[in-house]
Amino acid sequence: MKYRAEIDGLRALAVLPVILFHAGFEWFSGGFVGVDVFFVISGYLITTIIISEMAEGKFSIVNFYERRARRILPALFFMMLLCIPPAYFYMLPDPLENFGQSLVSTSLFSNNILLLMTSGYWDLASEYKPLLHTWSLAVEEQYYIIFPILMLSLWKFGRNAIFICFISIIIISLYFAQVESDRDVAFYSLHTRAFELLLGALMCGYFLKRPTNMSPLAKNIFSLIGLLMIFYSILFFDGETRLPSVYTLVPVIGTCLVIYFTDKTAHVHKILSNKALVSIGLISYSAYLFHQPILSFLKIYSVNLPSTIDILFAIAITFVLAWISYKFVESPFRNKEKFNRTSIFLFATIAMFSFSSIGLYFNSTNGMPDRFKVNTSPLEKSKSLSQRAWAFKNDSYLENDKLNVLVVGNSFGRDVVNMLIETFDEEKFEIIYRDDMNSCSLKRKSDLNLFTKSDIIIFASNYSNQTCNIELIKDSLFANKTFFMGDKNFGHNLNWVMRVSKKDRSNLRNPLDIEYLKREAKTKSYIPESNFISFFDSLVKNNQILITTDNGDLLSDDRSHLTLAGAKSVGKAVFKDSQIEIFFTRD
Repeated sequence: MKYRAEIDGLRALAVLPVILFHAGFEWFSGGFVGVDVFFVISGYLITTIIISEMAEGKFSIVNFYERRARRILPALFFMMLLCIPPAYFYMLPDPLENFGQSLVSTSLFSNNILLLMTSGYWDLASEYKPLLHTWSLAVEEQYYIIFPILMLSLWKFGRNAIFICFISIIIISLYFAQVESDRDVAFYSLHTRAFELLLGALMCGYFLKRPTNMSPLAKNIFSLIGLLMIFYSILFFDGETRLPSVYTLVPVIGTCLVIYFTDKTAHVHKILSNKALVSIGLISYSAYLFHQPILSFLKIYSVNLPSTIDILFAIAITFVLAWISYKFVESPFRNKEKFNRTSIFLFATIAMFSFSSIGLYFNSTNGMPDRFKVNTSPLEKSKSLSQRAWAFKNDSYLENDKLNVLVVGNSFGRDVVNMLIETFDEEKFEIIYRDDMNSCSLKRKSDLNLFTKSDIIIFASNYSNQTCNIELIKDSLFANKTFFMGDKNFGHNLNWVMRVSKKDRSNLRNPLDIEYLKREAKTKSYIPESNFISFFDSLVKNNQILITTDNGDLLSDDRSHLTLAGAKSVGKAVFKDSQIEIFFTRD
């Protein structure tokens, strides 16, 4: 296949926005579409190679996977190896446990599946996952397992059959991407991403011969339109843009136009083939591999949010490591004289087994809590402790003289259940926990009875429907027994506590994002003080929130949810002298 410098330039155009987006630069709000550009390029290159070899009768499945192994695995495993020491020394048990899971899933090219299985309230924030970005490699590798077999099956039926099959799969894939209600499923799944790779295959790889009889003006126009479509996506897409979906066609088709219509006569060729972009494009794969862990570990290590200078330094380190990886890892392993097929496959097998073993050990030991002499009991982990609340998910109270307490909410509601259990005498009250209700549930007759029989009603989740909240509070039957719990957060990062000795962990504090306090102030503006219970009033001082007990135990292990020590300590602090405490202490 003839080398095209503009393809490397296009790779640079894909990786730079991704890095800048993950670094937090707002101008690149749609930088994540760089992954979509990579998918199209990959679809184009792989299909072109396969069709060329098939036409010459040289295609081999074994050769195909050997090339993939040489291209992807050495740099990937090098990056994973460098991630293990800082993960071990700087991550709290829960993040290290998740990192262990990621080591296994990344080794087996299934990190996209792991992310789907662990998404939700208990998912660690993405910026603290060093291997988060390997989901895209998983999607590609899953595609590579299926695609060559599909091509071999279709080849004997001719290119028309290939064309019809590609079009059909593209339409089906785009349909599933558009209608999938779960955004995580749409984002991480092969079946919702396949249309991007196949459009690269169809529009670029299928038509091996690019237009030669088209006027230079027309090729310039189409290639420039394609480049502008990519730039538009990078600058104007944001977190609210549903991707993948029909919107994804903007950067995807833009990439196809650039690849298909750009030749040496086109202005876009001159732009993309300049030495700077080509140089970045050559190391783009390693740059993509290293940017996420470097940015992630920077945030894991920092007490405060990293400064712009810190971020820029991290980006510089990314490209230094990318060059080292390209020069001393990627390039040598592509050399068949240095590493033959047997050595490549043996290396891959040993590396996969080794990383999987390390990952399984981190996971099976619950993140090696002995490194950090706190939260050593499994029950003390917020995720495990939360499961206790499910035992109280009932439809009605028992007929007794106990105080009837209804807790409504998501995982924050389950925290409240644990706070009540750890703060007050369990013999004096009965709890019902519901995650399928809200303040508007009063309008449902089936739930009205439960509200009415409750002596205390506590809401602990987002209060999106202010109208229902206000109506509930104004209702004389519920006004004096209904309470809303405030927001809860323990700072941008807790992992830094790993570096503090046990004796120095008493009553540590973290900087709190002022936005949480502003959001609470807004909530207080429509919920009366007597009906509102604040976490921050008791835990925050000078915009610093308490994160450990007197004994040095963490109040939270994931920045949002309470450990057992947290449920005990925070419950006493938050409920002290509140209207809720009055209910529980009445004779």
